[in-house]
Amino acid sequence: MTIETEADTRANRIDPVLREAGWDVVEGSRIQREMICPGRITGGGGRANPLSADYVLSCRDQKLAVIEAKRAGLGTPTASARPRTTPAASRPASPTRRTASAGTASTWTPGRRATHAPPFPSPQDLWQRCFPDGNDWRDRFGAVHFETGGGKWEPRYYQHNAITAVLEAVARGRSRILLTLATGTGKTSIAFQIAWKLFQSSWNLSREPVRRPRILFLADRNILADQAYNAFSAFPPDALARISPDEIRKLGRVPKNASVFFTIFQTFMTGEGEFTFQGYEHFNDPEWDSDPLPPDGPPGPRPPGEPPGRSPQILTDPEPTVTEKIVVKLADGKERQIRYIASTSYWSHDGRPITAQEFMEQLFGDLGTLVASEDELRAVWSDPERRNAFILRLTEMGYDADRLEDMQRLIDAPDSDIFDVLAYVRFTLAPLARTERSEQARRTGLSGYEDEMRSFLDYVLRGYEAHGTDELALTKISDLLRIRYGGTNEAKQRLGTVADIRAAFVNIQRHLFQ
Repeated sequence: MTIETEADTRANRIDPVLREAGWDVVEGSRIQREMICPGRITGGGGRANPLSADYVLSCRDQKLAVIEAKRAGLGTPTASARPRTTPAASRPASPTRRTASAGTASTWTPGRRATHAPPFPSPQDLWQRCFPDGNDWRDRFGAVHFETGGGKWEPRYYQHNAITAVLEAVARGRSRILLTLATGTGKTSIAFQIAWKLFQSSWNLSREPVRRPRILFLADRNILADQAYNAFSAFPPDALARISPDEIRKLGRVPKNASVFFTIFQTFMTGEGEFTFQGYEHFNDPEWDSDPLPPDGPPGPRPPGEPPGRSPQILTDPEPTVTEKIVVKLADGKERQIRYIASTSYWSHDGRPITAQEFMEQLFGDLGTLVASEDELRAVWSDPERRNAFILRLTEMGYDADRLEDMQRLIDAPDSDIFDVLAYVRFTLAPLARTERSEQARRTGLSGYEDEMRSFLDYVLRGYEAHGTDELALTKISDLLRIRYGGTNEAKQRLGTVADIRAAFVNIQRHLFQ
């Protein structure tokens, strides 16, 4: 008797039922397989804690249900699909169990449907079940697909949640929405998709789809405003406008010949000692996304007692990032010097904003659960496999690559290794630049090797100096050999066996962190 595998069950029993119900057939419906979220990015390009499922059912860019498939013969409690609203909805829909195995089911069984059971819900049925209240703007947003550049871009799991949460709030009439995301999470991409749907659906403050909206994108630096302007290139050229203080000063008014405007927030800041822009009052119009109102008149003299800086002003250049050195004392009683960087945000494990000192205290405590001594940290960091596992554990605790780079800036060691960050926080070890560590390794770790091997190891160290610890991962060996020698076979002729190459590659790292 042939044993049916899970793949057989999916291909022969589940897939036909989903197609019959209209999934991946009805326009706007989609079946995604296997991966909900690939997991946190870790050192060496790996991923931690991926979240996967056999099927994710989406309709109108909303993820409505997840199906876990099991091979025929397994009991139905081990396999179910739960239609659910995304985090965009105000409250989750009641979960409805849908078995995805070939066993007995109260609703449906692929390949053997009970006579009393309804068919698997169609995309429209499941949409109505997840969003029973109905909302015209939700439907209009759903009719506009994500702009993916021809399939080159897909929103990550948390990006999808953020986009749909904002659009759901807009659809429900919320007028003030705050969305906060960490550094490196793709905020510009999220803002683009939100603006794209608002623009294409003709949403505006009147809530009547009769004209395009006007959207103001504010950044704190010109380079970020320029990057965002370029990132919105999928919009029609005449829909985008880059606002500059000089342009406003020259025209004497705010431009309104576009739909999405980009500038820095300093453009509209007030302050003493700068010229007054009389046209600023155009932006005081709460209905700015319709025709701007004319100003009531030029601003008069400041009333007695009113604090300075209330008159509209324009700053031609953004203020520099504010930094200063401060000293903190951690639980071991020792002091550390850190830089206060006003533009960097820090977050606790439970999502609360915290100070730089509190973030360092948090890392200090967490490191204490991972390593007991400086020697142990050196031993871990000198071994590529142990180091990778350690970085993976840090990532799981919330210290991913972006957070650790923040820590490099916090201790004023941008050219140091992550090892130096951890050693300074936990053991007050003075950080060294990667170039210093490489020179140390050249002095103590190259003797005893033939010239070609020394040259190869020097090449490895130069890569480490430029790019950091990622260049020391074992997975990098084959890449390095291919780049330098054209392939493994040629490398073996000049360096020795693969085992010899690997041993030298690992050994030089002990000298880096001794």
